[in-house]
Amino acid sequence: DDDLAFEAFERVEATAAMQCPLGALVLGIARLMLCARAGHLDCYLRHTAKVSQKLYFTPLLVIMGTDWPIFALLNSYDWAWPGIPQGRDYECERSNRTVMEWP
Repeated sequence: DDDLAFEAFERVEATAAMQCPLGALVLGIARLMLCARAGHLDCYLRHTAKVSQKLYFTPLLVIMGTDWPIFALLNSYDWAWPGIPQGRDYECERSNRTVMEWP
């Protein structure tokens, strides 16, 4: 667990995110991957929430246009662990249809 302690960064995380939000996102992804590779579920889930939120609120054009290797980093790990969280439905039934019925 000590190898997954990030106290030094956590002290400056808010300032880093303000000064370089994409750099802080890349570091968050790296921390998430370290937790996953170590098989430490609590660490993984804590950092997953932060990274997911940052990715959600960052415009896609910004992510695509940056020199930070966000997609390359996300694509460098086999995300099969720890599996799909309970309560989330990733069934892609709608993607198999040619027409989607919008409400």
